[in-house]
This record gives sequence, C-alpha cells and structure tokens, in this order.
Amino acid sequence: MNSQPTSTEKYLFDNRFITLNWFDNDLPDTNLHISQVSAFCLYQGKLVLVKNKRGWSIPGGHPEVSETVNQTLSRELEEEACLKPQDYSSILIGWMKVEDPQNQGIEGKQYIQLRFLVRINNLPPFIPDDEIFDRTLINLDNINRYITWASSPTGQAQILTLKSHLI
Repeated sequence: MNSQPTSTEKYLFDNRFITLNWFDNDLPDTNLHISQVSAFCLYQGKLVLVKNKRGWSIPGGHPEVSETVNQTLSRELEEEACLKPQDYSSILIGWMKVEDPQNQGIEGKQYIQLRFLVRINNLPPFIPDDEIFDRTLINLDNINRYITWASSPTGQAQILTLKSHLI
C-alpha cells in the first residue's frame, strides 16, 4: 500500500493556507475525521454534475452524526442527484487528506475527503429543490469548464485516478 500522496498542493482557502494531499487506491487513515464523501458519477460515459448556489460540483457532502460512509454516499446521491441505491454501483477510488492548521471548525486541523466512482445504470428524472437547482451530463474532458478545482494539481490527480478506473 502506497503511503505517499500522488499529488500535494498548498491552497489558499478562506484567507488561510491549507495543504491538500491526494491518495489514489489507498484506504484512508481512519483516525482522522471524514468531513466529505463525494462521487464522480458516470452515466453512459458522461459525468453527472449538480448545481447549487456556489455553482457546479460533483454530488457529495458531509456525513451526519453516526452515519457510515456508505450511508452518507447514498443520502447525498439521493438528495443531490435523485439517485437511489438500486440505480448505481460504487467503489472508493481515493481520498484527500486536508491539513488545515488554522481551522476552527468541527473538521479539525486534519481531515479526510473521500472520492468514489459511481456507475449509474438507471438515471431517474431530476427534481430540483431549494439547494440543488440543476443536474447535467458532461464529457469528462470538459470538467475544468465547470469545476475550478479540477484544474489544480490535486484535481488533475483525481481525474487521472478516475480515468484509470475506466480503462
């Protein structure tokens, strides 16, 4: 098991510097808080994106108290992309270790963000709500046009990891 990150970068976030470390195909250090569970969702070769007040993103979010990773993934995919568990299969493809020494939030000074590959076999109709306004399908190669972090070093590493699972 590779314990070294595939990609590392320092990033300015909310007027403080954080360090992002992308690990592909490694299991995360379970001693750290999991702050986010997100998924690259593919349907017929296209990437599913959802739109909220901040713009386009891959579906995902924060775990609720006592929720497992799989429960978080299922809930977020249903809330944001209108997907039910019978509509897809999922696999963990990597994780981000975030080092945020000045963070005063519940995440702590170091935490983990998980990334899954979700293969959708049935795409139900989208029903917008007050948090998620739209859902779209794009070519994976166009992700940089929709999501700014996708062009960063750790973003590009995530895309390469995703593509390695599609071969």
